[in-house]
Amino acid sequence: MKIRAMIMVLISLFLLAGCGSEASDGSGKLQIMFLSEVPNSYEANFIPYIEDIIRRADEDPDNIEIIVQIYPISHEKLTLEIVARDVDIFIIDESLRHVLLDPYGLHPLEELRNNFGDEAEIEEFVLDDHETGDPHLYAVPLDNDSTLITDLGLELPAPLIGAVVRSSYYKELAEQILAEFL
Repeated sequence: MKIRAMIMVLISLFLLAGCGSEASDGSGKLQIMFLSEVPNSYEANFIPYIEDIIRRADEDPDNIEIIVQIYPISHEKLTLEIVARDVDIFIIDESLRHVLLDPYGLHPLEELRNNFGDEAEIEEFVLDDHETGDPHLYAVPLDNDSTLITDLGLELPAPLIGAVVRSSYYKELAEQILAEFL
């Protein structure tokens, strides 16, 4: 009897997980998550910074709820957020790259490839597309010289990596935001 109940609970969980949305519903939320050594006190500084970038991208930030969350480095948190598909842009510590870098779940960032003079800077973030086999840039490095870090007056002990998820409703805008971070 207990086994049947457990099986029913598991089946229900799988059905609920399978019925989850494939992409953001366009509800007007742009979620950016940091999993890094960026101090939590910077969370409030990011909203006006992102709003300014959105204005420069000819979008109205009043129509988009910007959610910035800062968490300490955590493999588990990153894995849960990838599965939940609520985040549009991940900014993570480089130590988490093996968890994030999967061409199946990330949006190709080919437009940003030209921002790097040396292909060696991004070579570890170029992966083959699962469907076509073509190589694409799926993440970008953000070091202490990047615009994001210098504009906010940060100095980090390790580089960060930025990526846009494939399921984001705001893929193009998210890519423009990442371009501004470089």
